[in-house]
Amino acid sequence: MKSRITIKYDEIDEFVEKLHSKVMELIHRYFTKEELEQLKQKARELREQIKHIPSLVIVARSRTRSARYCINERVVYLRREFSKFVEEITVKNTSMSNVWYRVGLALTDGSVLGPYIRFASTDKELCAILLKTYPRLYVRLGCIHVLPHEVKPMLYLRVKDPEVTTIVTCLRRGVVCFPNTYYEVAEFLSGLVDGDGTVNVRMDKHGWVHCSIYVRCSEHKLRPILQVLEKLKEMKYIDYTLGEIKENWRPSRYFRIRFSIEHMRKNCLLYLMELRHRRRNAKLRIIKGVGLSRDDLRKLLQERVRIYLVRRKCGKKYVIVRCVGLGQVEPFKELAVNLLKVPAERVHYYHSEKYRKYFAEFRASRHHVEWLERLQRLSIVFGLDDLARHVRQAIDFLGRD
Repeated sequence: MKSRITIKYDEIDEFVEKLHSKVMELIHRYFTKEELEQLKQKARELREQIKHIPSLVIVARSRTRSARYCINERVVYLRREFSKFVEEITVKNTSMSNVWYRVGLALTDGSVLGPYIRFASTDKELCAILLKTYPRLYVRLGCIHVLPHEVKPMLYLRVKDPEVTTIVTCLRRGVVCFPNTYYEVAEFLSGLVDGDGTVNVRMDKHGWVHCSIYVRCSEHKLRPILQVLEKLKEMKYIDYTLGEIKENWRPSRYFRIRFSIEHMRKNCLLYLMELRHRRRNAKLRIIKGVGLSRDDLRKLLQERVRIYLVRRKCGKKYVIVRCVGLGQVEPFKELAVNLLKVPAERVHYYHSEKYRKYFAEFRASRHHVEWLERLQRLSIVFGLDDLARHVRQAIDFLGRD
């Protein structure tokens, strides 16, 4: 039974929550808590009996009586019931994201079949991201049996995206396609991390903070992703390491692609990344050290930052980097102190009673050229050519005798 539903962009999160609740109601109708505990106990017994065979292989392929306790025929029945209900979703007031962001999602969490891309996920936030990314798609309810004792709701989404399917098909055939601007590279990496990535921020017992950004993928999905990443590594956009995940219970090989945070911080690509997954994006902002979003940072650089060249009669030269017309001082403080590494005591603030606005500035002499070089790199990454040219002139001005 197919139905058509039209929802607004602001209602997507609530809509996904209702779909998951609907699936959970049906699951609890067929499974009680006691039965799930029995499944858990049977799975433990089965693992004790056959330790040398991965559990997923047993569940997927075995037809023994013991394995049926784990997979349970009612899960199969539920899937058949769910497959009858397909909803065509149309989202109002939305526009498709950058093509390379969609390519990143398709390579990690999707499967391309002809002109269509199919996604299957138990993550509610990822399902909401897909609904916000595509204005029209098909949604089917489902469930998955997660060993050892849990039955989770799953949403199957199908979209038609010829632009992405063409790129993915070319990559699978060995034709190298790659993003060629900083913005496209950042969108591609954001799509990979949103699709099947992890952002970790943890503190060890000695008080050191450890951060990591990596993507997990299976062996059959690895080759097209590496084709793009190798090209980006050659062009000095990113740096990464590849390692295999040692997990005996997996029937297939899985790999971890770990990105170098220091490399992305040095070329300022890190500050151009913006994840749609809220929990991962919150951790990414901790790694950045800046609470400003990508759009806020671009707006601040483009509309507020001004460069002034000053030469005194005594021959002393310096550059004033001023931010004008601020409603509050925190945005420029984060830019100057956290991104440009200007000492906090060198940043000065002024308040205009007449205009009720703040003005902030810092001064850079020939001994502080590295501050201006970071600002120039940030301007280039964000595509602000006018600001980058003015900063370049300021650096040349300080370097002249």
